[in-house]
Parts: sequence; C-alpha cells; structure tokens
Amino acid sequence: MGWLQHSKSDRASCPIEPELYLRDGQIIRTVADAVVYMRAHEVRPGVDNRDEVLHRLERACTAMERQSAIEAFLAWLDGLDVLLTPRKAAGESEIAER
Repeated sequence: MGWLQHSKSDRASCPIEPELYLRDGQIIRTVADAVVYMRAHEVRPGVDNRDEVLHRLERACTAMERQSAIEAFLAWLDGLDVLLTPRKAAGESEIAER
C-alpha cells in the first residue's frame, strides 16, 4: 500500500469528537470529512487560511499534529459562522437555550 492510500485510510479512521454539525446539514465526523469539506470551498486569498489548515489536516501524522490540525479546522469553521450549537443541531429551539 502506498503512502497516499495509507494516509487517506488514517484520516477516514480518525474521528472528530464531538461530531460537528453545520448549518447546511452536513456532519463532520472524521478528519477525512473535514478535508472533503475544505476542498469544496473556494480559496479566498487574503481572507482566510484555508490552504494552510487543509494542508495541516492532510499532513498530520501524530496524534498531537492531528489534534492541532482539528483545532485549526474548528477555528476556520468558526470564522465562516457555519457551526451549529449542539442544541440547535439536536433540533431544540433557541428559546430552550435561555
């Protein structure tokens, strides 16, 4: 098995916990899901660090590197304002949050 195949396999089996629920209905469960999501977004030079975060997710080899890459991904998502809170993801109303 080649390095690239092994790398994709590792990403697919590396969970992101808790799962991330996005406003468009997507759920990010693994590092592989995160990579696919990021690749679907256009590059916005000078606006965000999409490419840097994407490369960190793709190249992370150790548990520490993966955790750091996931944290960078979360920060990137937060900047896009696409994350749902756990209660909204579960379908609860905003009134229930108060």
